[in-house]
Amino acid sequence: SALQYVARDKLTVTDDSSAVEATGHVVRMVEGEDSNLKVTTPEDLPVAENLIASGLVVPPPDSDPAPQVAFIIGGPGSGKGTQCDFIVDQLGWSHMSAGELLRQERKKGGPTADLIE
Repeated sequence: SALQYVARDKLTVTDDSSAVEATGHVVRMVEGEDSNLKVTTPEDLPVAENLIASGLVVPPPDSDPAPQVAFIIGGPGSGKGTQCDFIVDQLGWSHMSAGELLRQERKKGGPTADLIE
């Protein structure tokens, strides 16, 4: 990942975007919606709660028996792991990394190992 790259080379970066740029990749801005809030610090939680209270963001119903699933996507070094750690710590959700699950399955050498490779 970009963060591993900058750590290995002892580069100074200010955030995930600058880490990606340090690897030679271009970071592009994509316009989103104001309600698409990135919750990264405890200070962001009241803002998210206010968005929910205002009706701009509708949380899933608590009574839904189906499991709640969130897909965190992004390129290498984009902060997916950081966000997942935060979600696990703050919300108590479980985290399953598709990449890690695939690496484990490949390592076991089962019938799908060649397909994964």
